Amino acid sequence: MFDGLLCVSIAVESLENATADYQERLGLVPMGPVYESQRGYALRWRNFGNGDTVMLELLEATSPTSPVARFLREHGEGVYQVRLATGDLLGTATALKERGSRVIGADDPEQTPELCWIHPASTHGVLIELVQTGFTGNPSDHRENRGGTRR
Repeated sequence: MFDGLLCVSIAVESLENATADYQERLGLVPMGPVYESQRGYALRWRNFGNGDTVMLELLEATSPTSPVARFLREHGEGVYQVRLATGDLLGTATALKERGSRVIGADDPEQTPELCWIHPASTHGVLIELVQTGFTGNPSDHRENRGGTRR
C-alpha cells in the first residue's frame, strides 16, 4: 500500500531561527532556497536532507489564519505531518476508507490527483499526507488546497 516515507514536516515559529538550529545543532544542511507557496497559502518552507533526498521539511506560517499558524497556536512547534508515497493513490485511499480511516481530498481527483491526507483523528493525532509515487511537484504547495489541515 505504501512505498515509503518521503519526509517529516515540522511546524516552526521562525524558519530563520529553526534553520540555524538545525544547521548548528544537528549538522543538517538545507537543500535549496526557502520556498513560498505560489498558490497564496500563507506558507513558507525549507527542505533538509541528504544528497537529493528530502528528509525534513520546516514549515512557517506567513498568515495568522493559516492551518500551520493554527497548529502552532494549539500545539506549539513540532511534527505537523508525515508524508508517505504510494504507487496507487486512489486505490490506497479507497482501501484506507474501507478500513475506517478518514481520508481527505481523494474524492476530487480533478483538483490534485497526486495528493490526499489521512485525518489525524484516524492516526492518533498525526496528519499523514499521501503522495502518488513519481509526483514531481512540491506537495507543500498543495497542502492547504485539499484540506490537509490539522483538526
